Order: sequence, then C-alpha cells, then structure tokens
Amino acid sequence: MARNLPSAADATAAWKTGFAGAGTKWANGVNSVDVAPGQLAVAAQPRYLAGVQMNVGKWAANTQAVSLAQWKATTVQKGQGRLASGAEAGATKYQAKIQAVLQAEASIIGSLPPRGTVEQNIQRSAQFQMAMHQAFAQGG
Repeated sequence: MARNLPSAADATAAWKTGFAGAGTKWANGVNSVDVAPGQLAVAAQPRYLAGVQMNVGKWAANTQAVSLAQWKATTVQKGQGRLASGAEAGATKYQAKIQAVLQAEASIIGSLPPRGTVEQNIQRSAQFQMAMHQAFAQGG
C-alpha cells in the first residue's frame, strides 16, 4: 500500500504546531546538559578549522548567491519586527554594561585638563581615549 505524503503546507503546519508546543521538552533538554556547550566547542577547534577549510568553497558559493535585494528584503522582513523584543530581552544586560561605561567616562572626564586650543583639545581627546581603552582593555 502506498503511503500518502502530506502537502508542503500540511507538513509545515504540523511542524509549526509541534515546534510551538515543545517548550517543556526543549527546557528539559537544556537542563539535561552537563557540560557547557562553549567548553565542548573549544575542545572541537581542530574539527572546526578542518571543516571551515574543507567547506570554504561551499560557503563562498552560498554566500554570494544571495543578491543585495534578497538580503535587504529578508533582513527587513525578519529583523525589523524583532528589534523591540530584542531590546526588551537585552535591556538588563545593556544597563549593567552602559553603567560601567558611564561611570568610567565620568571618572575620566573629571581628570582631564580643561578645554583649550585645538591642539590641547586633541591631546585631551587622546587622553580620554587612552583612559577608556585602559579601563576596558581587560574586559572591564
């Protein structure tokens, strides 16, 4: 007996329904992991490099196959609507990072010489840039 295959639309609807209802199963899978994925990725560096070298031609062909018009359309269609939810999701992390930057700026600006001639202001700017670099060079 021949098996009837679903239409692409039916297969997509079933996939979408299953995917949307898989939250608990997904969370259980995440919670069952006992080694950080980043550690496993670092351990796989030789395989990663070999894979990149072996597939660089495929990557190039696939990458250049997307036209500028396709890239723009897809990017705007998918990305624009996700900006607000992305900002909401990242707001706490952003606030912590920008607080450190603003505190460093306030500290540094207070230690700079007063504004002066264009040459003095260039030096002042260079001092500010170097101090910001030093404040965050170690991941601060």
